[in-house]
Amino acid sequence: MFVKYRLKLIVLSSLVILLAGCGDGRDNDGDSSNNMTKSLTLGFSAEANQQAVNCDATIAGLGTAGTDVNFQDFRFFIHDVRLVKDSGEEVVLILEQNQWQHDDVALIDFQDKADSCNGAEKPIHNFITADYVDDGSTYTGLKFTVGLPAALNHNNPAEAPSPLNITSLQWNWQAGYKFMRMDVAPIGGITREGAPEFTGTAWNFHLGSTDCSGDPVIGEIVSCGKPNRPTVSLTDFILGESEIVVDYGVLVEASVLAQDVAGAPGCMSGATDPECLEIFSRLGLDIATGEASNSTVQSVFRFR
Repeated sequence: MFVKYRLKLIVLSSLVILLAGCGDGRDNDGDSSNNMTKSLTLGFSAEANQQAVNCDATIAGLGTAGTDVNFQDFRFFIHDVRLVKDSGEEVVLILEQNQWQHDDVALIDFQDKADSCNGAEKPIHNFITADYVDDGSTYTGLKFTVGLPAALNHNNPAEAPSPLNITSLQWNWQAGYKFMRMDVAPIGGITREGAPEFTGTAWNFHLGSTDCSGDPVIGEIVSCGKPNRPTVSLTDFILGESEIVVDYGVLVEASVLAQDVAGAPGCMSGATDPECLEIFSRLGLDIATGEASNSTVQSVFRFR
């Protein structure tokens, strides 16, 4: 009896050890051992004519007239960031929550001085940090959307967490946020043909949803006829190595930065603003609909 009982204990103990060694097929985050949760940092850089964008830089020869400029602002929001497998399947990145990243939205900020580059030095944010579930696949692409999702675009900014509480990146409640703000001061200022009284010092690009209706103050849902959210799809991605470049020189390569034909100086996302047509084209947007263009793809973002 004792021998049999001892033998049974040995068998059971061996089974327990075997099961413990095999585990339950899950890592510390509760995922399958074939689906590990990993961290990822994606870096961004901003340049124009192969020069780094910052508040102290003077960039020469931009646009069709070869205008020299100083930068006053260079910021943009992104959301819905996804890795693309070689099979074409997409894996959503879960953003770390901090002062630069909230929910699914991250602010990329290259303005290194406050007050339109005339103030004190301030931090920039040129990367995102996120987690993703990795099943061991090869990742060959990256996708993201510029701007804020509609669900966040019309919330009360006074009650919003950082970075959604930055007043200089907001229009009024109906128009929501400025998805991209890229302002330059052309050396010598801005003129308008046929309007000698017109004088300007800044050529601005502000991208955001337009043609909006509904009042969130009284609880109405806001809808916008022109969402103006470019989708960026990049190939030849190398995990852990690829850096995303946003090229202002490409954005304005068909623009005249020392002149403004009509509307707001530069482009404020107006569908009839003549300065917006070429800008929207380079972001892969149809200015008439605010949706993805059928004839052009974005050329402003690329990998380094």
